[in-house]
Amino acid sequence: MPLSFAPPADNTLPLLLVDEAGLDALAEGLDPAPRAWLSASGFKAALGTVAVLPGADGTPAVALGGLGTETARARSRFGAAAIRALLPAGTYHLAAAPEGAAREEFALGWLLAGYRFTRYKDAPAPKAELVAPDGIDAR
Repeated sequence: MPLSFAPPADNTLPLLLVDEAGLDALAEGLDPAPRAWLSASGFKAALGTVAVLPGADGTPAVALGGLGTETARARSRFGAAAIRALLPAGTYHLAAAPEGAAREEFALGWLLAGYRFTRYKDAPAPKAELVAPDGIDAR
């Protein structure tokens, strides 16, 4: 099973990766309705957690992926890869994410989370896809 990113598209959903320390600042930048939804969801940006915020029409408008704390990330190298399995079906693009090695690690974890060994038994493909993040060699 080849590991690859989704092709670039116009109708992708933004995926914002946020750590526990940055969650309050991110929430303050949201409009009142999504901020209330985020608060009611109980999302704390723990490593590998997800919150999906609806738009005005009720469909998903933005997804948040939790990066936890620096200590949590150090203990679990690809912990953020769990985000892929928790997201609803769709194609996403990274709208906010760490830079450098942390971005590369997230991208690799995303791809590895999509691997399925299907030689003896079929396995469903992941339902969430990601357009290759800026700065990531997707070849």
